[in-house]
Amino acid sequence: MGLSAIIDSIRAAAVPQTADNMELYRRQLLVPSGSAEPPVSLSFLDVHPPDYNHTLVLLHGFAANSAWWRPQLTTLAQKNRIIVIDARGNGLSAHSESGNTIEQQVEDVIAVLDALGVVEPIIVAGHSTGGFVATDLALRYRERVQKLILVATPFSIKGSSTLRVARFFMSFPDVFFRLGQSIYEIDPRGQASILGLKRLFKESLVYWDGSEKYPFVTQPTLVIEGQRDSLFPPESYQQVVNAIPKSSLVEIGVSKHQVTLELSLIHI
Repeated sequence: MGLSAIIDSIRAAAVPQTADNMELYRRQLLVPSGSAEPPVSLSFLDVHPPDYNHTLVLLHGFAANSAWWRPQLTTLAQKNRIIVIDARGNGLSAHSESGNTIEQQVEDVIAVLDALGVVEPIIVAGHSTGGFVATDLALRYRERVQKLILVATPFSIKGSSTLRVARFFMSFPDVFFRLGQSIYEIDPRGQASILGLKRLFKESLVYWDGSEKYPFVTQPTLVIEGQRDSLFPPESYQQVVNAIPKSSLVEIGVSKHQVTLELSLIHI
């Protein structure tokens, strides 16, 4: 991955949560912290017409927030119930430093569904590493997921230049991240616990391996790839399609890793 790709990723991660009409549908939920700490407040959008076809849960990727799905919400919510979650430590959810694991994020999704009384099988879509959470959700709670959508989700982050760059920054001591947090929050777009991101990276993301996950996905799966995505090698996305038994690939032209931001609509 070149410097330009890194810069693109950083710029896209700074997408602000704007106060538009969708914010009227924002809700909060207290969920277990996953440690001895008090419960964590999760923030999410729940948008739907009186009668809807499907319930879609949209999950963002690393260092992002629910705004990454904003270009799709108006269209998708015309005929579907859309639940978009700010993962713990991101967006308007509590910026906790603990419990930042893929496993805990899966349980957070289930907690939101239970609180909303969602009993029908959902369609879950994950962007980038949010696809890791979506995949684990589909594996752990098979009866609750009818379809899986992976948008720019790699086979794993192992062996990529992205991993090497991230390892360098994540090797800094915690005090560096705590100092950086105060500077980061000067910018109103800074909406994440960067120490929480470090722990998510070191405790979960580096160990997530598609070879142990994707072959066991039984739900029909749509894999969406940006034609000009350079954050991960193209073969990483092809591996995902090859590994999932009931999968199909859609390649989006003139789009990079931030597919959900770069297009006004993804046809789901």
